[in-house]
Amino acid sequence: MPGISFQSWKAEKVASGECFCTIRPQRKTPILPGDTLHLWENQRSPNRRRLGTAICTTVTPIWIGRKRIILKDVALSSRAQRELAYTDEFESLEDFFNFFSSTYGLPFGGMLIQWGKITPHDAIDPTDRNEWVQSLNPHFAG
Repeated sequence: MPGISFQSWKAEKVASGECFCTIRPQRKTPILPGDTLHLWENQRSPNRRRLGTAICTTVTPIWIGRKRIILKDVALSSRAQRELAYTDEFESLEDFFNFFSSTYGLPFGGMLIQWGKITPHDAIDPTDRNEWVQSLNPHFAG
């Protein structure tokens, strides 16, 4: 039950279902299709907010260079690059490249993670504390 945290600028779009993907570095324990994703805003801060859960639908390798994106061994056209940037809630392709350059450095290799419909936080059974604790840190669950 992996947790994924979003910065405030993207969290509302995730919570509303407008944004259904994210690009992240590969994890030690990879996210797989079928996994329940626990979606958070600012997960590791005192101001964290649980957005909800969703089922991972696809995980696709992605490589991002200075002006090039390769998705599962296929170089994307300029148009497809722009569509990916907008789908990932960036205002422009330039903003997309600038974000990955400043956050991870380029070239960047990671995973494009997609999910289906979100179950909002207020629809999740609050008595399921083990699920909530495990989404914060799998090592705490017992």
